[in-house]
Amino acid sequence: MDSIANVKSTVPIGNTATATVAPAFAVAPSSAKFQVTAAPASVYAGAFSKIVAPSSISTSGTGTTILNMTNTGNDSMSSVVFTDNLADAGVEYVPSSCHWNINDAPIGTNECHFTGNAINMTAFPGLAPSETVQVTFDFTVPADATPGPH
Repeated sequence: MDSIANVKSTVPIGNTATATVAPAFAVAPSSAKFQVTAAPASVYAGAFSKIVAPSSISTSGTGTTILNMTNTGNDSMSSVVFTDNLADAGVEYVPSSCHWNINDAPIGTNECHFTGNAINMTAFPGLAPSETVQVTFDFTVPADATPGPH
């Protein structure tokens, strides 16, 4: 048996439904037609943003990074791996501060960790269309950091 996506039909397919009611009276059958078309191709697309707060951090201070990825495509993403090269910015990750959530759900125990520059989300279930995954983590600015933009 072919799946609907594989059926090649240009002839509408008819379907008739009936109803029986009590007390008994005549109910006319009803029918409807529909056209079978090929399933749309998967589109993988997304919108990404990065926020650092506060926007000004003193030496020896702590900041928070917030990464957001929204699936704007029509199919699920099975994985999302963020990268953030903290060494380029001259800052250090605060251990155990990385957490993630989907669609503003409570963060709970959804943990993530750095492997090099990659941020790996523990038990990530995938990202359905229109869902947003958010990763937050803290970093520290060394006492000897050079003032200026990073």
